[in-house]
Amino acid sequence: MSRRAETIDRIRDLLGATVGYRGASYRLVELLEETDTVILEAIGPRTGIVEDSYGHPASRGPEFIELSLFDETGELSDEIRLVSLNPDPA
Repeated sequence: MSRRAETIDRIRDLLGATVGYRGASYRLVELLEETDTVILEAIGPRTGIVEDSYGHPASRGPEFIELSLFDETGELSDEIRLVSLNPDPA
């Protein structure tokens, strides 16, 4: 099994898990295999601005973050290396 496939399998097993990223807690909610990205949803009072279909601010809602799994060389991206299985990073 390739390193990419192995990494994607591991991420798939973590879907729904609470993780830490840049000092905050997030839930790993989606794995987009076509683009090698993961989607994190903020947990707690953090909200973001939700845009309407024209890109204008419409309301407040959960904050979502999209992270690339791999960099241009095929190694784990710097962003994904900041994700911790500790949901309350210090």
